[in-house]
Amino acid sequence: MNLRENTCCFTGHREIPANQREALQAILEDRLRYLIACGYSRFCCGAARGFDTLAAQTVWSLKQEFPDITLRLFLPYQGSTLQWSEKRMKEWRFILPDSEYAPAPDHYFQGCFHQRNRAMVDESSCCITYLTKKRGGTQYTVQYARKQGIEVIDLTQFALFQQKTATF
Repeated sequence: MNLRENTCCFTGHREIPANQREALQAILEDRLRYLIACGYSRFCCGAARGFDTLAAQTVWSLKQEFPDITLRLFLPYQGSTLQWSEKRMKEWRFILPDSEYAPAPDHYFQGCFHQRNRAMVDESSCCITYLTKKRGGTQYTVQYARKQGIEVIDLTQFALFQQKTATF
């Protein structure tokens, strides 16, 4: 099996409403367990706020049970973590040192985030997304994945997620 066949990437929005976070994390963990059972062992993440953070934390927690899985971080450019807030650094403190890192450009440039997202998709055979808006970087990445023939799992399409986040 080549690396791409057992690799899944994540893309999602930076803002997750508080009433959706628990349901999103539960369905994400369920899907990750399924993928691990199917032979996936490598997970790629863009290290952004919101869904990327939730995905990385979930992979990291599953690593305790499945020590052979790896998290590969795709930073948009070298030094991008230097601009993170103290709160964000605390969220990632266990994940950053225990992850693999994809090569990243030396500095910020216009388009570096899109380049990072394409690189994650290009290394993957599956993409898990939290897509609630039909615009922005997440939508762009999902469209790119579909054009590349990558399986896309949209967590917002699961009935469990919709049921737990419905407001009456």
